[in-house]
Amino acid sequence: LEQMLPDVAPNSPFTAPEGDHYKALPSAPVGDEGNAQGFKTACVFILTIELVERLCYYTFAGSQEFFLEQLGYSVQQSAGLNSAFSTLCLLWPLAGGYVADAFWGRYKTIVRFASVYLVGTLVCALAVLPGDWRSGSAYLIGSMGLIAVGCGGIKPNISNFGADQYDVRTEAGKKAQEVFYTQFYVVINIGALASYGGMTTLCSNGGPFVPKAFGYFAAYSLGAIAMAFALLTFMCKSSTYRHKPPGGNLLRGVAKHLTSAARRGSWRATAVCIGVPSTIGGILTSVVFSFSPSTPSLLIALVGIAGGLTSIGWGCHGDLSWITKLARHDRGL
Repeated sequence: LEQMLPDVAPNSPFTAPEGDHYKALPSAPVGDEGNAQGFKTACVFILTIELVERLCYYTFAGSQEFFLEQLGYSVQQSAGLNSAFSTLCLLWPLAGGYVADAFWGRYKTIVRFASVYLVGTLVCALAVLPGDWRSGSAYLIGSMGLIAVGCGGIKPNISNFGADQYDVRTEAGKKAQEVFYTQFYVVINIGALASYGGMTTLCSNGGPFVPKAFGYFAAYSLGAIAMAFALLTFMCKSSTYRHKPPGGNLLRGVAKHLTSAARRGSWRATAVCIGVPSTIGGILTSVVFSFSPSTPSLLIALVGIAGGLTSIGWGCHGDLSWITKLARHDRGL
C-alpha cells in the first residue's frame, strides 16, 4: 500500500493520494468519537447548501407566476413560464451530473454551479426592485438562465457528495450514512416549508418593516444572502471533506455501447439512440412553447416526448445482454 501511495501518512488507517482531485479526511477506527464528530460537522455545511438551495428554489417557483402577472403576462403565459422554469431545473441536472462524473468531481461542480446560482438570485433581486430597476428580461435571465443552471450542478451531486464523507466499509459508517440521507430529506422539507410558509407570503404581501412593493426584493435578497453564506461556509470547510476523483466519462461509454450495437443491426439499440435525443428535444421544445405558444411547437413537443419515451421503454425492456453481445467486438469500449 505504501508503494502505491507514497505520500500517505504511515499511521493513517484510511488514506488516499493527495492531489487536486482527491483529498481524504482521515478516518479513525470505529468508536473514535472525535473523528465521527468531524464527519458530522463537515456534513452540516453540505446540508446547509441543500437547505438554502431548496429554500431559494421553492421561493422562486412559488412566487414567479404572480410576479410575471404584475409585469403584464397573462395567467396562461405566467403559468407556462413557471412550468418551464421547473422543467429547466429538472433538465440541467443531467448536464451537472455528467460534468461532475467526467471532469470536475462533485466538490468543484457544486461550488461552481452554486456560484452561478448565487449570481442568479442577485440578478433577480435587482430585477424586481420597484421603479427603473424592474426588468422582466433580467428576471427571466436570472431565474430561467442562471438559477436553473445552478440548480443543475447542485441537485445531482450534493447528496452523493455528503454520502462520500462516510466510510461504508464499516457498520458504523453505513449507519451514519443512512442517518445523513434522513437528515438530507429533512432539510429539503424544511426549505420547502420555510419558502411556502413565509418567503412566498413575503413576496406577495410584504411583512414587518417591509412594504408590499418591496416584498419580492426582500424575499429574493434574503435568499441571495443565505446562498452566499452557505456557499462561503461550504468552501471554508473544503479541507475537511473527502474528495473523490471523477469516475470517468461513463455516459460516453454507454453511448458507445449503444451506437456500436445499433451499427451491428440491433433494433432495440437503435430505438434507444433515437429515443433519448427525441425526448430531450421534445422537452426543450416545450420550454420554447412557454415563451412563444403555437400549435406546431406543442405538437412537436408532445410527439417528441411520447415517441422518445416509447422508444426508450421498448429498447430497455427485458434482458439487456444484447448490449454486451453486440458491442464486445468493439475493442475501443
